[in-house]
Parts: sequence; C-alpha cells; structure tokens
Amino acid sequence: MVIVVMSGDFVQRGAPAVCNKYERTRMALLAGADLVIELPTVFSLSSAEGFAEGGIRILDSLGCVDSLCFGSECGDIEMLKEYSEKNVDESSLRKDLKNGNSYASSYGKNLTDEDVSGIISCPNNILGIEYLRAISRTGSRLIPYTVAREGQSYSETKIDKNAGFASASAIRESILENRKDHLAFIPSYVDKILSEAPVVHPDMFSDMLYYKLISEKENGFTVYADVNEELSNKIIKHIGEYKTLSSLTMLLKSKNLTYTRISRCLFHILLDIKKEDATASPEYIRILGFKKDSSDITGIIKQNAKLPLITKLADAPDIHSLKKDIDRAFLYEKAAGSGLNEYRTSPVII
Repeated sequence: MVIVVMSGDFVQRGAPAVCNKYERTRMALLAGADLVIELPTVFSLSSAEGFAEGGIRILDSLGCVDSLCFGSECGDIEMLKEYSEKNVDESSLRKDLKNGNSYASSYGKNLTDEDVSGIISCPNNILGIEYLRAISRTGSRLIPYTVAREGQSYSETKIDKNAGFASASAIRESILENRKDHLAFIPSYVDKILSEAPVVHPDMFSDMLYYKLISEKENGFTVYADVNEELSNKIIKHIGEYKTLSSLTMLLKSKNLTYTRISRCLFHILLDIKKEDATASPEYIRILGFKKDSSDITGIIKQNAKLPLITKLADAPDIHSLKKDIDRAFLYEKAAGSGLNEYRTSPVII
C-alpha cells in the first residue's frame, strides 16, 4: 500500500503548484499511489527542515505507516544516516538562516565535524537528511529507504533530450512556457490532465501580493515566517518599483538571499504565514484522493489516526489551521480562474 503526502496548492520552491492539487492527486493515483494526503501549506512552503518534519509528523499520525521512501542524489541510505547523525551547531545554524542564507549552505557550514563532502550540496540529499533528522527528533518508528535520482540535476531548467530523465524544474519550465519538449518525458495521462487543467504561474498572484505589501508596509514584514529585518527593509525600499511578483523577487535577490528563499518569503507574506505558524505541528489529516480498490485504508486510518481525519470539509471540525489553508486554496483557485470551490470539491477516486 503506497501513501503519498503531497504538497497542496503551494510548494517548497516558493511558488504555486503548476496545476491544482486535485489534478496532481489524479496523476499520483494513476502513477501507483493508493492514497494521497495533503501536506498543509505551512509545511509545503517551508525550508527543508519544516517540510520534512511536517511530512514525518503526518505519516506518524496515521497510525498505520511503517516505512518512508524518498528520492536522493546519492541513493545511499547509510550515507544519509551518517550525515543526519553528525553534530550540528544548531544556534549558529538558526543565526545563518535568520540572516537569509540558504538551508543547504547553512547546514554544511555548521556541521561540527570536519569531514564535509559534496553530499550536502545536493537538494534532495539535504531533504533526505532532514527526513532522517525529523524521524530521530520526533521519535518516529518509520523505517527510511531512498531511491537514487537519475537523469538531469534538480537545478536544470532546460530539457536535455539525451538525459534519460528530465528534471522536474525543466518539465515545469516547459509547461509554463507552453513548449512541447516535456512531452517525451511524461506519461500520456499526465499530458491529458495538463491539457485540461489551468496552468498556474507565480505572476498570477502579482496584484494580490502588491495590495498586501502596500497595505502593511508601514509596519514592515518581520512577523512573517523567514522574513528578517534586512529583507523587510528591502521590500519596503523596492515597493515603488513593483511590476510583478517575479520581477520583485529578482530585485530582492542577492548573494545571501536566493531567488527561492525570497519567493518563499513573499508567499509567506501573501498567505499570512507568520513565524509562530511555521513552528506549529500538523493539526489534521486531509485526504485528497484514493483508489476504489484501496478504500479499506481509510477505515484503517480512522481507527488508528492520532489527528482528525478530513474527507469532506463540510463535516470538518473547527480547526484554525485548516480554515487558513482553505482561505489559501481559494486564493489559488481565484488566481487560476478554475472556478473550483473547496467546500464542493470531493476527494479524487479512481
């Protein structure tokens, strides 16, 4: 039985998902998943540490999952375990992150062991290490496995037809730019779903973000997750030059502040994700879809779950973080122009 914890409408690279979560749930089920659960936005739009811990806590809360599988560049679980157990200067790590440095560079810099190799320069390795650290930190009994990534590296944004496997970034760019060179690297059912679903670009949120920024510029933006005083001041300084979300991100980009980090911060501001939200634990389990012949798994989860299980929003308990994520979903659907309504959309069943 394969259970997928999937980012909802907003994803870790600091952007909206290229198509809505229900269509991506359909893709996951057709690809072999039995059940898809939403990773709330607070975690899906977080750095590696928050993303990993949110996912681990949700899997543990199901009460019936025994293993965790994730991709990595090295494909070596023992090597990742070794790095996850190395001593890290946590206070210095937090300081570097607060100053705007990327998680990968901050983590590598603050390993107290001298033996630091290229393994921590690879984003999926870093995320894998954080899964393992989260398992240890939370006392989870999940048994970890990793699958080696093949083909293009994570950062490649142009498809190499000779690479075997295209990177997700390259496929995404091809979709957003309405090119066709990604078609050779995706299943036909994914192409069909994408051809019928609205494609969502970050700049579709430009007007929403602009209103939020000018409304709050007098107080600054340091209450929001990952936004330090330096970045807040830079945002205020450049508001007068605002054209689009992506152009502002480029204006704010610097040696210490990556494009992804800034974009993530801007979406934290837009979606009202504050510092205290980023340190919270998951409060619910929301099912996005499942296979008919795997429906027994929902019954097993109902019996064992440590958190409220949500299948229909109309029947959901009064949970503040769930209400906030529903509001964020409405913003996504408004930008996409899809007309979807969270309260009227049922889980995907195939």
